[in-house]
Amino acid sequence: MTTLPTSRQPLFTLTEGFRLVLASGSPRRRLFLSEWGLPFELARPDGAEPLPLPGEQPDAYTRRAAAAKAYAVAASLDRTGARASASTQDKAIILSADTVVAVDGDILGKPHDAAHALAMLQRLTGRGHEVISAVCLLLPPSAGAPEGIFGNAPCNASGNASGNTSGDTSGKTPCNAPCKTSGDTSGATHDATPGNVPDTTHSAGNNAPCQGCRAEELIFSDVSRVYFHPWPESVLRAYVDTGEPHDKAGAYAIQGQGAFLVDRIEGSWSTVVGLPVTQLAHLLLHRGFMRPCASPRLP
Repeated sequence: MTTLPTSRQPLFTLTEGFRLVLASGSPRRRLFLSEWGLPFELARPDGAEPLPLPGEQPDAYTRRAAAAKAYAVAASLDRTGARASASTQDKAIILSADTVVAVDGDILGKPHDAAHALAMLQRLTGRGHEVISAVCLLLPPSAGAPEGIFGNAPCNASGNASGNTSGDTSGKTPCNAPCKTSGDTSGATHDATPGNVPDTTHSAGNNAPCQGCRAEELIFSDVSRVYFHPWPESVLRAYVDTGEPHDKAGAYAIQGQGAFLVDRIEGSWSTVVGLPVTQLAHLLLHRGFMRPCASPRLP
């Protein structure tokens, strides 16, 4: 299924020779891409999402889950031949994402029922928690590295376990580097500062090697801290009764009726919604897979 952009003036366009496949059923992620003006195909991942491993950190789990979705769709496209369809010579870029809510190091997934949703909200009310969104991009084999609008400058993200970067790009891996097969990336967090882009460290699922995957994987995550107002139980019950929490991580949707729950955010609003659009846009522009639709008539 191909989704066309909105009727607004397009903001970005895909580079000729590539097409975008969104491996997600999230309406908000679809809307983000549509608002950019990008046409894309929808391909929901097959099977259930992976469960967190014992002792697995929220950030590491989120990136692993995002990668699992991307590889599930890649396998499905390979089975059907849609990844290299005879009807188009465009190479597929597969985009997936996953979002979790974490409090005190515990991952809060989607509630099982109304009672579970209320219990989650009671745990979150009147305090702060983290929302982590991870993105995985699978680039087609031999995609090349079309020159991006930022030239061939190296990445700013160091990929160290602390997630801190000094901004010094000397010795950093360029974004067009090939997929790495060494190093355990579990627990690593890439810097989320606008302008920094992730490295190309490969971590397919549970750190599977990239031999045979026939794709280059780009994966990163971003963390925002969200603070709830201290709401009484009656208000939380009223929100649960709307039905909105039932399919939402952490039992709330900041972009919906649950917006009133949030007192403030430290970080990116789009990360809380489910897609770190600043980092994603910078990566696609940097790598040359997307370009701005700037009018030549402007001074």
